[in-house]
Order: sequence, then C-alpha cells, then structure tokens
Amino acid sequence: MRHPTPKTCSPYALTKLHGEQWCRLYARQHGIQVCALRFFSVWGPGQRRDLALESFQRAIEQDRPVTVLGDGSHRRDLTHVSDVVRAIELAIGFQGAGFETFNVGTGQNHSVMDMVAHAAAKAGKEPTIVHHPAHPADVQQTLADPRKSQNLLGFTALHPFIGG
Repeated sequence: MRHPTPKTCSPYALTKLHGEQWCRLYARQHGIQVCALRFFSVWGPGQRRDLALESFQRAIEQDRPVTVLGDGSHRRDLTHVSDVVRAIELAIGFQGAGFETFNVGTGQNHSVMDMVAHAAAKAGKEPTIVHHPAHPADVQQTLADPRKSQNLLGFTALHPFIGG
C-alpha cells in the first residue's frame, strides 16, 4: 500500500518525516507495531531554558527585554509535559498492527504574544518587547488534530496552556 508523502515546510519537519518513513519501513519489514508520536510544542517543568516560554519568563523576571521573532502572530499548539508522558504510556499499551502516527497536542494554539502576556502576568511585570525578523524556516502556525489519538489511544490533553 502506498502512502501519500506529506509536504514539508521546514528542514525540521523534513527530519521528522524521514524518521516516520524509517519507522514505517521497519514495521513492515519486521512485522511489528511501531507508533510515532508527534509532540506539539512541549512545555512545563524541566523545559529547556532557550525555548520561548522559559526565555520570556526569565527575561521579564530579570527586567530584560523579551525578544520576539517576527510580529508575534506565529501560533503554537502548546502541550504540557505531563500530557506527553500520558500519551507515551497510552502508546506503549496500544494494540494495533503495523505503523501508526499519533498527534500529541491540544487542538488549540496560542500566539507568541499570548505567551509573552502569560509570562508577564505570571511575573506581575510589564514586559519590554524587542522584535527581530522571523526565521525564514519558521512556520506560521502549528495545530494538532488530536482526533486519531483520542479515538485509538484514548488520549486527550488535560493541561491546556492558559495564555492571552
């Protein structure tokens, strides 16, 4: 059975697609179940310090300018790390056949400016925002379609990002 090749819009997306193609091939050749989980912008405890939410929070708390790439309208489906852990647990117990992909996200997205507003409210301070050009490979929005994960894994995100 041939699967249509999705179009990618960034080098990052292409690496993820290639990984999924390897998994599909391995599942078919070895007759095993393989689940590929597509995590959407994971946030929460232990987050890398250089990622947007953490860097916004730190900058505001330290009275430094917040750097926003582009106009701040880019949107991300933000998924709490505890929801990611639960999705992994559900995928481990999945009783399917062959290769499956599952989106792990909330099905809602928030703008970069929503994220800055959330960090400012949390810090109780008004941020100074400095805009720089958007990265040319950055996509305008990410938004998970969680229906397959809900239907086959029983996964629903329980910790939505509250922002904006």
